[in-house]
Amino acid sequence: MNQMNTDENDLQQNYQNNYSVPEYNIPQGDINNQGMNQQPYIPPQNYNYNNISNYSENNNISQNTSQISSNNVKNTSNPMIWEIISFLSWLLFISAKWDNYVKSSSIEIILYYPVLYNRSMVQLFTLIISALGFLIYLKYIIYSRDNNLYQGLFGDKSKYHFVPLLLYSTICIIFDREFMKIINRLDDFEGTDDDNPPYSNAFSEKAFGTFYMLFSIFTLASIIYIYMKTEMNCEWYMIMTIKKGIYSVIIAESVHCIFESIFYLRLVTAVEDIENLFKTGGVFLVILISAIIISFAIYSKNIILLFINFLMYFGMTINYYSKSADLMQSDGVAVIDIIMIVANFVLIAFMIIKYKEQLLDQ
Repeated sequence: MNQMNTDENDLQQNYQNNYSVPEYNIPQGDINNQGMNQQPYIPPQNYNYNNISNYSENNNISQNTSQISSNNVKNTSNPMIWEIISFLSWLLFISAKWDNYVKSSSIEIILYYPVLYNRSMVQLFTLIISALGFLIYLKYIIYSRDNNLYQGLFGDKSKYHFVPLLLYSTICIIFDREFMKIINRLDDFEGTDDDNPPYSNAFSEKAFGTFYMLFSIFTLASIIYIYMKTEMNCEWYMIMTIKKGIYSVIIAESVHCIFESIFYLRLVTAVEDIENLFKTGGVFLVILISAIIISFAIYSKNIILLFINFLMYFGMTINYYSKSADLMQSDGVAVIDIIMIVANFVLIAFMIIKYKEQLLDQ
């Protein structure tokens, strides 16, 4: 019996040691009020906030992914439209450049005019740059995609580069060819009076000159805007052939076309002041042409623009000395042409020395 009692005592002691009942401290206070006011005890619960945050992050990622994919679907249709318009404008541009080159050798300027120049060298140089730029466009935009070049040409504002290309092509194909034909017919400057101008159809020629000037102004404004908005973080040869190459060709020639059309408009209406137009007006116009081109070339660190301007004034000088001398030829214009040739040459050398690294940047 004693042995059994001892065993029961040991079991009871082990039970109490292993399964101790937790003690709760009863808060001090009025027992009557305690039951009415105290809230029931709720044991703390541990929530896994990591799972909740992971769920929210996964949900956000899935929503962002679906949003990005939907944006990609929207963006895949619009660039195709810009790419098609761009390709057509580039194709028309290179065709116009080839037409200009052929035209420069087939149509000869008979008389001397201060703002006209021998175009053979200028058109050959600009055709080479334009052809190289067009080949780079075909290779890295049409054939294989270079992302940096694509972003440069099809940015938010630069995607409208087709506008100056189309305007310039219109000038080359329509206005420039017709202008060369008309200007060679205006060769009778003597024996006229106020009532009988030397031109058979002065009104239509004046209207033609007005449209020629407007197209040239729009071309210059649009190409300068595109030039400033185009950021090309790509290889140097892409920058030199497209932004500082083809865009510079359009800038230089459109500036010249503006003052060429102004001179032409004054020529078809002037009778008594023709000699003054050739001398004083010619000096004024050739200075303005070079001032605008040189100013923008220095601002944009563009050596190709200076070289095109150099060839233009060299062509003006050749045109002056190759035509027969008459009363309306101005030695002052020829002197200005030579000064501008030297000035452009000096500026080219200066920019190569001073801005050697910046010349190849955008």
